[in-house]
Amino acid sequence: MHGYVIKGSWRYLEYSWVAREGAYVFEPTGQGFVRQCREHFDSVGLGADLVDQMIR
Repeated sequence: MHGYVIKGSWRYLEYSWVAREGAYVFEPTGQGFVRQCREHFDSVGLGADLVDQMIR
């Protein structure tokens, strides 16, 4: 995941850092985000494998 904060601030609940205006954020594939997406997709009936189809 790549992100750039244009206005305000942004953070993950799982981490203690806060990205503020002008900050660039990078999270490599396979970090906690992918795991959480797989769990969510599975819990709502979409299937965890759908997440894999969206990752290059």
